[in-house]
Amino acid sequence: MTLIAYGLDQTDGSGRPLESGEDLVDAGGNVLTLAEEKYLEFGVFDIVSSSGVNADTDAPDLGSGDVEVLDHFSSTTSSGRVDVVYQGRLASFQSSVTQIRVLIKGTGASPQYRLYVYAENSGGSAAQVYDSGLTAAPGTLTETLLTSGDLSSQPLSSKRYHVLVEAYLDNGEDLFVSRPFVRQE
Repeated sequence: MTLIAYGLDQTDGSGRPLESGEDLVDAGGNVLTLAEEKYLEFGVFDIVSSSGVNADTDAPDLGSGDVEVLDHFSSTTSSGRVDVVYQGRLASFQSSVTQIRVLIKGTGASPQYRLYVYAENSGGSAAQVYDSGLTAAPGTLTETLLTSGDLSSQPLSSKRYHVLVEAYLDNGEDLFVSRPFVRQE
């Protein structure tokens, strides 16, 4: 029997907090599945075009009510491309990524992006499990929500997964991307 323990006191029963990866077991010996919601690690940038493309992380302008930390990509050349990859890993007691939320916004003439999700397969290598296709970036900060049904497979082996955003930019275009916010169970 598996129970979902969401928002419960996550201690070992003696008051000691559980370490990452430790199982929470009830008095009957049943492993409780802890649902976890979190931001993925900060992204790693890959500037694919050799010149005229920039990638940076912008702090939120809290004074104006902005609360999002956004990765910011810009181009001063035509046909610029920059990628950012965010990594995640399921805990030992978790088996699936049930939600991935990413905020995206573009400025300029027609910035585009492509969103991928890769999951570790049973052989330990990355396999593509989602592809948004090339998409026009919205002009306002807009949330993209993926659910487990959008993914063709879940992470196996060491349970690692990655969210990759490719930005396709021309001169004067910008793309803003939030760190993915995920739910793991």
